[in-house]
Amino acid sequence: MSYKKEYTLDDFRDNAQDKFPDQFPLIANIAAYKFEKISYTNGDGVGQQADMLSIGHYYKKSCGPTVWAHTQGLCIQYYYGKSSDVCAPVPDAHRTRIYYHEPFKLMGSTQGCAESKRNLTVGRKYEQAVFDTVVYFVLLLTGHLMLVSTDAGTDMLDNLRFACMNLAHKLNTPEQTRRHTSGPCPTTITSLMEASNTVAPRSKHSRSSSPTGMSTHKRTRLGSHSPSLESSSPQISRRSAILDQASNYNTVLDTPLTDKVKDQEEELQVLRARLDAKGMAYNMMKSKYKQEKARRQAAEAENETWKHKSSEMEEWLQQSQDRRKLEASRGTLRGQVRAIKARIRNEIINAASPREASQKQDAPNSIKPESDSDEEETYIASLQAVVFFWKTLRSDIDHEYERRILQAKEGRQMKLTKPQRDEIYLAIIEDIETTTQIQIRPRE
Repeated sequence: MSYKKEYTLDDFRDNAQDKFPDQFPLIANIAAYKFEKISYTNGDGVGQQADMLSIGHYYKKSCGPTVWAHTQGLCIQYYYGKSSDVCAPVPDAHRTRIYYHEPFKLMGSTQGCAESKRNLTVGRKYEQAVFDTVVYFVLLLTGHLMLVSTDAGTDMLDNLRFACMNLAHKLNTPEQTRRHTSGPCPTTITSLMEASNTVAPRSKHSRSSSPTGMSTHKRTRLGSHSPSLESSSPQISRRSAILDQASNYNTVLDTPLTDKVKDQEEELQVLRARLDAKGMAYNMMKSKYKQEKARRQAAEAENETWKHKSSEMEEWLQQSQDRRKLEASRGTLRGQVRAIKARIRNEIINAASPREASQKQDAPNSIKPESDSDEEETYIASLQAVVFFWKTLRSDIDHEYERRILQAKEGRQMKLTKPQRDEIYLAIIEDIETTTQIQIRPRE
């Protein structure tokens, strides 16, 4: 069966006129409901005000804070607190702690007792849906809403009929319930009728105790003056009193068990709160452990980086020291090459300037000229030979140097450094000195 998803006040009125017209004025009495302007905070923590319906008390039956109902057409929101304070929302998990006051508690099958909401059975969920329907209806009736939206599986018209029938029965008007109820009766009335059947054997026993098999009182009731079904109000009132007494007796029997269940559930709530606290502490410790682990990993990575940099620095220092030693040795070779080149250049200059060379007493291979012209010519010829020798030697050294440089480049496939060139030059000088037995390098 499919139901409407949207309801208006006319839908409820039309359904009531068809199925329970006499009981509908009881639930449509606006004076029975209390509205006040309440301050509250929404889901974003912003303070607001709205006209809310007082439906009961929270957590305690009479001395607890007042529970207020408010809706914008989508779902009912419950708040608790004094009307002068900023009310807080009732958590969905604590909906069972709402104790309804009159007339709402007269509309449920269990009068809004707390023990009926401890377990989320199908019947109790249905009862909560009935209370929600009544709140929606009251808001429509008072003009706070124009339209009510619900899911397709909820019949709000039948829920209001259920609440109205229970209210009529609790207000001691069972004859209206019996006259105008169409279809199956509410659950409360059915259970009460079943309870009344348990009293029947007593009346049967009283009839059998009479000599004629029927009591005098019963014989009088069944006479010609017996009332009709519609005029049997005293009998129905008597039955209602018996049923109420039986219901109260069952409530008294269930009270110790209910108190025990309530205590156990409160203890369970305390244990759950402790468990939640331990869980929060565990999560905090876990978060701190993760942060410390990440910090330690970062420190280890930084330590490895500094170790790598330190090793690179040590290697660079070692290379610097080796470079200094090599440069020192290269400086010695470079000095020797420069001395050899200077010796050759000086020899050529000295040989080319015979007069200046004759004035130097320490010049090598110098020959002092005599006054004789032949000796002077011989001296000049010898000087020219010396110049030619040193020029030829210098040319040979340069050619050999270039040849060995090209050979070294072809073998290494790279450019030679200055120290390497100096080493090649000294090797050529050593070879020439060994071959010609001429001291080219200056004596130290």
